[in-house]
Amino acid sequence: MSEAKTEAVEQSMADGVNKAESVSKNSQNDAFHVLTSSSKIAYEHYPMLEVILDRFVRRLTTSMRNFVRANSEISVVSISAVRFGPEMEALSNPAMLGIFRIEGWRPSSILVLSNDFIFTMIDYLLGGGKFPHAPKGENKAFTTIEMELIKRSMKLLIEDFRKSFSIVHEASFDLETVETNPSFAMIIRPRDAVVRLTLRVTVEERAGEFSFLIPYETLEPAREKLLQTSTTESDKNETKWKSHLSEELKQAHMNLRVELTKFKADLKDLLSWKEGDTVPLEIRAEDTVYAYCGNRLVLSGKMGKKHNRIAVQVEDNHILKRTDLDDLIDVQ
Repeated sequence: MSEAKTEAVEQSMADGVNKAESVSKNSQNDAFHVLTSSSKIAYEHYPMLEVILDRFVRRLTTSMRNFVRANSEISVVSISAVRFGPEMEALSNPAMLGIFRIEGWRPSSILVLSNDFIFTMIDYLLGGGKFPHAPKGENKAFTTIEMELIKRSMKLLIEDFRKSFSIVHEASFDLETVETNPSFAMIIRPRDAVVRLTLRVTVEERAGEFSFLIPYETLEPAREKLLQTSTTESDKNETKWKSHLSEELKQAHMNLRVELTKFKADLKDLLSWKEGDTVPLEIRAEDTVYAYCGNRLVLSGKMGKKHNRIAVQVEDNHILKRTDLDDLIDVQ
């Protein structure tokens, strides 16, 4: 092989090596970029969070129904791990961020309310739920009344989440402050990881979402419990069916019948009564009256007046005296 050809081959091999090294470095840089800048990251799965959210959904369904006085449904949208910085950058401005602290744990966590959720709550609480609120323009502040209703909504969500989380950690969840600018809610470094729990609230035909952003660092003290796949001993006494049945029974409507007195009358007298006649009742003001649900005695008390209306002052609740479920059910 001639010297010129040899030099050409060597140069080609050198170029190939340099190109391979360049490709390798670029691949490493790309991989590093993905690992450091991606908003979604690999995370340790916490099975107990699913149990907590299941309890939260059932509890919040009842609380929300009572809060807005309308049919409500709660569903879990996602459980994921994200980087805190990109998550905050993706929020609209103004946003609605409730910073809350779990007693004994640091750092704080954040409750994020979507605009759809905010205006659904505001509209229903102000009595105009069927007429959607006009969206706010960018940088337009919420009014004092709106902020107060938003805080009430946040406290409801946080309190129900606290009760559901008690199977892992019994502590107070305190709303510290409410921010509308994401820049003022940087509770941890942008590259740190948080667990994002997103849920959807549907009130009749309207819906909105909210999310809890909980730093992994905050959950570290309960890591072993969160890795469990079953509930703890404290939760074994409350099965799903019992909790669900209890909550649904509390929403049941009951028709009460109050009886002033009972007396016997002849049929001829009954047939002779006509409009305008007076039927004397052998009852005094201090006599006890009884309230029934179906054929079951539930309350007894004294007759009186309140706000210019006839009322009964309860002296005895007969339901609370019964411990057997059969006593509460009419099996005729």
